[in-house]
Amino acid sequence: MRKITIAAATVALGLSGVAMAGTAVAAPPGAAGTVTPNSAACGHNGPNRDPNTGHATTAANIRNGTSTSCPAVGAAQPGDVLDYYCWTSAGSYTWTFVRDTRTGTIGWIRDDLLSGNGSNYSCGF
Repeated sequence: MRKITIAAATVALGLSGVAMAGTAVAAPPGAAGTVTPNSAACGHNGPNRDPNTGHATTAANIRNGTSTSCPAVGAAQPGDVLDYYCWTSAGSYTWTFVRDTRTGTIGWIRDDLLSGNGSNYSCGF
């Protein structure tokens, strides 16, 4: 539920940015190339707060930050067991920091590509 609420709030904020004449409006959170306060910049890891595991629901890139513009450091396959560490938001998406137990690769995967919609433990940033 927390992830749906965050995405809905982000969309609502973005849609409410209608400007009156002469008023500047900032780009909505997560607009192309922006880093939101809760996102993890490329190269930023998340703390291990979650004792649970899951898996990718489809082949999914593991990235070194919470943006598709961050480099992929590996890929999780649907059969791979993923240790969930924590989640954070980035624009209209949430991401979970994971460790692929098959390959040892660590990084971020978007929650809509993970079983259970990813971690239920916030990274705290």
